[in-house]
Amino acid sequence: QHLPISFSPMPKLQSVTLVGVTTNWAQFPCTRLRILELSRMCVQACPPPHVFVEILKSSPNLFKLVLQAAGPQWVTTRPSLIQRIDCPNLREILLGDVSCMFALYILAYINAPRVMNLTLSNLAGQDFTMLVEAMTGLWPEMRILCIATLEVVDTPANLGKVVAWFESMPHVKLLKLGDLKRSMLNMTAVDPSYLWPRERQALYEAYCRKELKLETRKRVVLFPELESVFFVAKDNDDLSSF
Repeated sequence: QHLPISFSPMPKLQSVTLVGVTTNWAQFPCTRLRILELSRMCVQACPPPHVFVEILKSSPNLFKLVLQAAGPQWVTTRPSLIQRIDCPNLREILLGDVSCMFALYILAYINAPRVMNLTLSNLAGQDFTMLVEAMTGLWPEMRILCIATLEVVDTPANLGKVVAWFESMPHVKLLKLGDLKRSMLNMTAVDPSYLWPRERQALYEAYCRKELKLETRKRVVLFPELESVFFVAKDNDDLSSF
């Protein structure tokens, strides 16, 4: 019997943050939100899917969305059948402390092509390669990428998927890296052109010879607009490697 935030509409309320507490979602009075932060909720305390959809629909100017150990209540529905809501003004997303499948489930609700600030926190305990694949190409305008913890099994195939994800965000200017394995750090320094399909590699080599007058291909750099790095190292070897 959770109490509602208010028994009356609150049209001027723009920011809602619930950490470790919940509310009566059937009487959720908030619309036109700019910031929504939900953290540390058990599954039963999370908003039902239809309420989560209605919050997104009624908040077209939503700017920041934080879902940490929280999100829409899980239902056994194929992602292709979930109603995806346009969030044209959503610029910041924080996703943390969820499983890979639940993270994919959350993303299935949101169409936000202009996200510029992404934080991934404490995504560990399993392989999150499927999430990396799902995020590839989603946010081409990304400017700030913060990866606090993201576990990816170290295989050549997964390496290619992570590099493709990085390559899909060419405008990143600030990179924040936290508790990452050495293999993930090494992926930031890979030349993605060697992982391109053979036809694309041939076209690029021809371009380098004809247009750039080079005998060998020019190195392609991930994050070519990068200006700043915030790096938290567990030990000196990690810092040296990066």
